[in-house]
Amino acid sequence: MSRLCFLMAIGSLLWASVNFAYAQDPEQMIAFASRESDLNEDTLISDIFTIQLNGQNRRNLSNHPANDIDPDWSPDGKRIAFSSNRDGDYDIWIMDADGSNIVKAADSDRNEFYPRWSPDGTQILCRQADSNPWDYVFDGEICLISLADGSIVTLTNELSDDYDGAWSLDGRQIVFVSKDAGASHQTSDIFTLTIDDPKSLKRVTHNNGGYHGPFYISENGIYVPNSGKVVLNIETLERAEFREVDTILNPFSVNHAIGFEAEVPVVLSDGLDGIWYHNRASGVQFLIDNTNVLDDSMSWRPTVEVSAELND
Repeated sequence: MSRLCFLMAIGSLLWASVNFAYAQDPEQMIAFASRESDLNEDTLISDIFTIQLNGQNRRNLSNHPANDIDPDWSPDGKRIAFSSNRDGDYDIWIMDADGSNIVKAADSDRNEFYPRWSPDGTQILCRQADSNPWDYVFDGEICLISLADGSIVTLTNELSDDYDGAWSLDGRQIVFVSKDAGASHQTSDIFTLTIDDPKSLKRVTHNNGGYHGPFYISENGIYVPNSGKVVLNIETLERAEFREVDTILNPFSVNHAIGFEAEVPVVLSDGLDGIWYHNRASGVQFLIDNTNVLDDSMSWRPTVEVSAELND
């Protein structure tokens, strides 16, 4: 039996035991990017899709002959921001949750991608660079788009490569990953920054651990999904301390998205065989969709209030 068939069989066996996780909200949706070719810039075409956690109602929202990537739901669940090169370079675009009313959030001569809505829905955090998203060695910065006027402000302007920006729960701070320009992603560290105070830049980790995709889960707690760890007391400790919170059972996962069900952290992860769901409390994971193995960059549609505490 192939690895894919084996994993699909296990996912089917687990299905009945995890229905309780979303039975009260059968329309719980995720958005993701899907492409039919590998990372070949000449042939790369990606679209933004949505699908329910039970694998039903997979739908192409953007359906455009360009490269549409990095979807992110608005806090009210009514809109989706994404990056697209449909106008030449990569810009941040916004559409309604059904794929209608697509508009450009901001325009610049550089490339913007990896959008992340602010908690109040008035701004979008993104990464800005001269190169395209598929050039993995370049100098990128974290920038902020105002949806009121489309202006773009650069928050980080160092010689390093900054990426994977995410908001604190109150919208006052951001967390992001940074590495030396041209260096391997395995030498990256986590930083925080208060939006209205550029001098507040703080290095949280000091061991070049190759971190990716950090999320705030409490005022002083940051979840690092690719390591299954939480950074505790980032404001009070000279150096961050980690504790294990879960083990991502899919070792080939690259992208992650964290959500909460009944105040329990649940994680979406992508791999060589599709998009997976993982519930930390129960240890259950199952395959949501394997229509296309090149599905990634997942985002939860907000349906419940995010818990400010991580259960022990």
